[in-house]
Amino acid sequence: ELVDDAHTVDTAMHVITIVPSIDEKKGEIIGYVAMAWSKKQVLAELAHMRNTSFIASAVITVLIVLALVVLLRKMAIKPIVSIKNSMVNLAQGDITSDIPFSGKVDEIGQMAAAVIVFKENALEKERLEMEQVENERKLAIEKRQTMLGMANRFDDQVGSLIDSLASASIELQSTADNMRSIANDTSAATQTVAASGEEASQNVVAP
Repeated sequence: ELVDDAHTVDTAMHVITIVPSIDEKKGEIIGYVAMAWSKKQVLAELAHMRNTSFIASAVITVLIVLALVVLLRKMAIKPIVSIKNSMVNLAQGDITSDIPFSGKVDEIGQMAAAVIVFKENALEKERLEMEQVENERKLAIEKRQTMLGMANRFDDQVGSLIDSLASASIELQSTADNMRSIANDTSAATQTVAASGEEASQNVVAP
């Protein structure tokens, strides 16, 4: 069957494509060109292309997954590990270290902001503890100063009392000495009077 345009014939073993050859000047068909492909070979080529495409797709998929893993590690895992280390440092009492990724506005930044809250609470707790220690130190100093003041006042009062007692003792000793002198003088006078009386008595009774 002659045709004036290209068409394909499908047989059991081959696929044949028939293309007419046209004389451009006369506009007439001067012959036909037939191209035949073995179905088996075509199917093998298709299978090879399919396998190659599958392998290429698998390789591309693996590369994409690896790229995603690297990207995920850089963008998420590494920041999370850094924030976790900061939380561990805070739990161990290190409140001087900076919190990384606190300036981000994504979920990582929200996690860092939460850790900053813990750090601020720890700083406030330390400040209150230091303030309490300082207050206790000041209270101990005031107490010691009060005790020293009381001791000094007691020493002053005891010293004044001792001085008063010493002065009173001196005056009492002086009074006792005066009284002893007066008693001695009185006794001497009494003896003189007695002797005079006895002499007068003897003069009276003498013939």
